[in-house]
Amino acid sequence: MKTSKVLPATSVPPPAAFAGAYDKLAEKTNEILAISLTSKLSGTYQVALQAAGLMKRQCHVEVLDSQWAVMAQGFITIAAAKAAQSGASLDEVLDVARDTIGRVDIYVLPLIPLNICNVVGPSAKRKPFLVHYSR
Repeated sequence: MKTSKVLPATSVPPPAAFAGAYDKLAEKTNEILAISLTSKLSGTYQVALQAAGLMKRQCHVEVLDSQWAVMAQGFITIAAAKAAQSGASLDEVLDVARDTIGRVDIYVLPLIPLNICNVVGPSAKRKPFLVHYSR
């Protein structure tokens, strides 16, 4: 990557992949909540929305933009999963997820002095971060 003029890029899964996953889940439930990577960084949210219309099975699908990435999205998903496992309705699970979105923050902390980064190597130039979730 140091010498390449072309940097790596990400891509989103095709809508058919989401639709297939939704159809498989629809064999076991009639309500699905898909929590996507933030739409500010990825087209995944839009593809997940499109995929609901491609399903072969009938199922109520809600797609929620997590507005986050990394573990911040994980905290939102965990909170929603716990609510679903406790028997909450889809609307209640959505409320839990939306509430959790408002309580997650990411702090970027310069834990490594910048002069050491050059000695350690290029991968060390990435800034460490801390994800905070308030209950």
